[in-house]
Amino acid sequence: ENDMAEVQSAPSTPVVNLWVGSSLGILKGVSISARVCTNVLPGNMTLSEADKSREICAMCWEHQSKDQLYVGLRNGLVQCFDCARQVFTAQCECTDGEECFVGLGKHENTLITCTDRGSLCYWPQQEHKVECCVGRQTSVMHASPGEMLQVATGGRENCLKVWDGRNTTAPVFQAKNVRNDSLDLRVPVWVSSLAFVPNTGAQPTLVEGIAHHQVRLYDTRAQRRPVYSRDYGEARITALCVSGDGRYFFAGTSVGTMARFDLRKGGIVNHYKGFAGGVSSVVCHQ
Repeated sequence: ENDMAEVQSAPSTPVVNLWVGSSLGILKGVSISARVCTNVLPGNMTLSEADKSREICAMCWEHQSKDQLYVGLRNGLVQCFDCARQVFTAQCECTDGEECFVGLGKHENTLITCTDRGSLCYWPQQEHKVECCVGRQTSVMHASPGEMLQVATGGRENCLKVWDGRNTTAPVFQAKNVRNDSLDLRVPVWVSSLAFVPNTGAQPTLVEGIAHHQVRLYDTRAQRRPVYSRDYGEARITALCVSGDGRYFFAGTSVGTMARFDLRKGGIVNHYKGFAGGVSSVVCHQ
């Protein structure tokens, strides 16, 4: 008989596969394999203190790193979250709470924010912020995954623009609206989502989602109008992402439909079903 006592190891902490920002300001760490969701709150804050004034409106990773996550709150705060330690390490006040974040980016030592009133700001460490107006009724800002300080913006009656943080006096690219429809009526502009195609350089290729159920592809080296445009369903396009190899993009809508498109051929490759509500974000795992 073995007299050695059995030593029971402590249960391991489930690996967090994704982070989700809630409308009450709670950051949720989700472990898909363990089917566990963990709530993370800053400091001594409790769940009873969570409210919609702290809604997480935008999130982004540290540029080309998954060590730190930045979250933008409705009250104007941007918080830095350490994913390994699972604690909030810093925060800064970027707006007065009257504007809502529509996008965040972090390139090396510079935080990039954009609000729905069109205030695009670059916040270098230990330097004064650089601010410019990208147009009223801004719906989305997306930071380039490859080009430093490059972002794209757009919104309602606010065409797609590409900006370089080193010179914000004017956009480096500004799209033109598509031509009039078959009845010779102007097509309204409402950019609802954007995504950069990887490895397309300083003159990027971008995918644009339109609130009027259209997806478009822009090659900024070729022309100001889209090189490809098509309808998708009958609902607002709410989320976009491009695969790491740049061959496909995914589009989700406000009614919970999602499809994969071939960037080269322009057709739909797959449809995805089973969503309980509208698609608010799509991320393609690299």
